[in-house]
Amino acid sequence: MKRLIGAIAVLVVLVMVTTATAKLSRGDQSKIRKWLAVWFDTGDKNREEARAELTAFLSHKRKIKELKEVEALAEIVGGSANRDALRPRQGVVTSQQWALKDQGIDSSEKFPFVVSVPKKYSGTGSEPWPMILCLPDKGEKAEDYMEKYWNNSAIRNEYLIFVLGFEYRDVKVKKQRTVEEKKGDDEIRVRIEDYEETVPFSWTERPQYMHALVRFWGSMAKFQKNDYKVDPNRIILDGHGFGADGVLNYAAGSAWRFAGVILRGGSAESPILSNLAHLPILSYPEDSGTSEGSEAAHAKLKAAQGDNYAVADAGAEWSGAAADGGAKLHEWLGKARRNRYPVPSKWVKDAPANYTGYWLSINKSFVEGPSEATIDAAKGKIEITTVNVASFDLYLNDLLVNLDKEFELIVNGESRGKFKKERSAVEFISHLMNKAPRDLGCVFTAEMLEIEIAPPPAKDDGDAGDGKAKDGEKKDGEKKDAEKKDGEKKDSKKKAGD
Repeated sequence: MKRLIGAIAVLVVLVMVTTATAKLSRGDQSKIRKWLAVWFDTGDKNREEARAELTAFLSHKRKIKELKEVEALAEIVGGSANRDALRPRQGVVTSQQWALKDQGIDSSEKFPFVVSVPKKYSGTGSEPWPMILCLPDKGEKAEDYMEKYWNNSAIRNEYLIFVLGFEYRDVKVKKQRTVEEKKGDDEIRVRIEDYEETVPFSWTERPQYMHALVRFWGSMAKFQKNDYKVDPNRIILDGHGFGADGVLNYAAGSAWRFAGVILRGGSAESPILSNLAHLPILSYPEDSGTSEGSEAAHAKLKAAQGDNYAVADAGAEWSGAAADGGAKLHEWLGKARRNRYPVPSKWVKDAPANYTGYWLSINKSFVEGPSEATIDAAKGKIEITTVNVASFDLYLNDLLVNLDKEFELIVNGESRGKFKKERSAVEFISHLMNKAPRDLGCVFTAEMLEIEIAPPPAKDDGDAGDGKAKDGEKKDGEKKDAEKKDGEKKDSKKKAGD
């Protein structure tokens, strides 16, 4: 009997330990991947049903612990929707096109691209492959770009390479103006009128910038999420001239998505380039003269990036054009890995554009102009330092802080108290499905919204009092001077009368 009781006790302990350290099994991963694939297919009529089933599955009390497996969930999300629609030919470069409507965007625009697929790539059944996404310069054809910069057979056999046939044409933007109309002799009616204006393409100004981002993100989603098996931790951006400005600005707005950026010239200026601090950048100086101000822009980048900024010296070792060269380039590419969770990390938001950091979203600023926040996590505490921030949202997962335990939140040196946040399947799915995910591996399982910061203190009362006192003294002095002058006038009149 004692042996039986002992065996039962051991079995109970084993079950408890197994449950407490629950991992995502292959079967569970397969189920989650299928549900997400249905959701990401905007044309599937069963999307809402798939979402409900996934929510119920992850909300089960025995499954909720699995939300701690951030990396595993990220990998599932990153490769959940590939459908092998194109059946690409391995080992060759092909020309194709895609449409914005493929991403559920109401537009008839279509975009050409060329793609190089490794010989061993076998579609969604294969292991995830690293990806290089390229933006050419103005007037540069995608086919020519592929031939000039990515003709290296060793790299082509290891990377999915896409070059967009991007057209930097003028953009029509919607604006408003005030119109005055005369009605009769005396009455003037004022109304607001909508109109369209054609403006030059820009990577850095709204709304042209947002228009470009929609197209660029559409291509990212097209290749990474829908049609190819891509490793979300090894996506590299590459651009030449105007395209270099594009990839740099795009990376600055979402640096956590990428493993590195290759720049061939360009002269990008952006108030948020400091967001690139954790992202490896490879610069080709022989192309630095292709755009005005390129050398100055790259000098500024090098100063900001430090060891993360590398220069590709002239020669075959850094060339991706020669079929049998590029040893140094190959080495740099091989080391490039996404750092999704840099700690501490600084995030800058510029007033004209709405950028969101990975863990933290700045909602409101006190005054117009750039605002910034630095987030640092240590054992049991999250410390946030802000400049010109009135409120922010904080997103949490187990790579930022252990959600099994309490943590202390410190904002600008002041403790806001200790908190215990439960992992929530609903919040995880909400970020993936409802809130236009900022990353295909975007895994947040808890959140704290609308954390407010007190406005900067006004001038101190003592100073104000001193000011009032000085004003009073000034007025008293002016009054005495006036009285003195009046007295002198009366005395002179009196003497004249005498």
